[in-house]
Amino acid sequence: MNLDLLFKTYKEMNLDNGKHLLAFSAGSDSVFLLVTLGLFLKDKLNEHISLAYIDYHDSDEVYKEEELVSYYVDKYSLTLFKCDAYQPENTNFENWAREFRYSYFNKIIHENSLSSLLVAHHLDDSIETYLIQKNRRSLPLNYGLKKENIFSSIKIFRPLLDITKKEIYSFLHENNYLYYEDKTNKNLIHERNRIRTMNISTDEKIKLKEEMDKKNKYLSSLYSSFSSLKKTVSFSFYDELNDDDKKRLIFYLLNKETENIPVLQIEKESKNIFSFLKRKENNILPIKNNFYICKTDTFFFITDKINKKYHYHINKPVIIHNEYFNIDLSRVKKTQIGMYPLEIRNFKKGDTFSSNIKTKDVDEFLSKHKVPFYLKELYPVFLYKGDVIFSPFYQDNEYDFYFTFLRE
Repeated sequence: MNLDLLFKTYKEMNLDNGKHLLAFSAGSDSVFLLVTLGLFLKDKLNEHISLAYIDYHDSDEVYKEEELVSYYVDKYSLTLFKCDAYQPENTNFENWAREFRYSYFNKIIHENSLSSLLVAHHLDDSIETYLIQKNRRSLPLNYGLKKENIFSSIKIFRPLLDITKKEIYSFLHENNYLYYEDKTNKNLIHERNRIRTMNISTDEKIKLKEEMDKKNKYLSSLYSSFSSLKKTVSFSFYDELNDDDKKRLIFYLLNKETENIPVLQIEKESKNIFSFLKRKENNILPIKNNFYICKTDTFFFITDKINKKYHYHINKPVIIHNEYFNIDLSRVKKTQIGMYPLEIRNFKKGDTFSSNIKTKDVDEFLSKHKVPFYLKELYPVFLYKGDVIFSPFYQDNEYDFYFTFLRE
């Protein structure tokens, strides 16, 4: 094995600076990552690397794993963060374990001001991920695994993605490094483990990696075009995409605009939105966490603002500026709004003007003045002594009223 290429990766990832957390299980992959980092950093390994170990209590031989963890901690005089975890009933182990460990790693990194998380995924892991994505017909942001990414606000490095499992085993055996072989990796209930039994040849792995890299190059170009989009997406752009790339765009927008929605939920919402955007009518579709997708004849957008409530009590002419609109009350004619004090709140269905205006129904008034349907629940009405007396014309410059909503 040419360690110089691996050391070049370590150098590019700046692993000889800062303090990094290595997810360590004493299995072959994490042992390989640790010992090669030891060869790279030499006597400064413990200055730059700490270990994190989670005991899932999922095997009656876990004590062997713990013994090897302790062996390597002592061998290199490393700091160890250790945690016990117990799977809740009626949960998928892989999903639960993934969420648990990254939450734990996140906590350690932030509490100890560490630079990044190092994970010992290798080329076989990346190919397995790619094959799972293909089997499930997923439309991910990236095929396989990425060498560098951000997850839950922590930087993750996977420096071994150009190295095969076979190369890892060969190196460890040739140099007599100890590691623990987790027997749960042979549990064929898990899709990833079933793929491992396929015994994919080296040539096939090379072809799969080339195929994966080609697709990722295309995705990189595609997402670059997505990143230049404004808040609203025109149908002239959207309709030029094939169906798969339309779904990718929807996933990209959801991932970008929404917060704290799990990836699996985003994938589900993406399918609903794809169907929604095929319909012709202007409409609003509620999605998770109080987000909405709004669709007009010419564009669509995702927002969490259209149902936000506000209520102002005004005793004198002022300038009101919020995330939805600006309005300069000093320029509004008193004959239009009556005397102070005033209330300003969102329009509500059923609102009617108490003044002598010809159109009494506020909803009808807003439609007549071409207020977009997605702005109606944000639109301001003015009340004097509890009666609705005024609502500004949409984007009328007479008193400097305009919506800031959706402006770049």
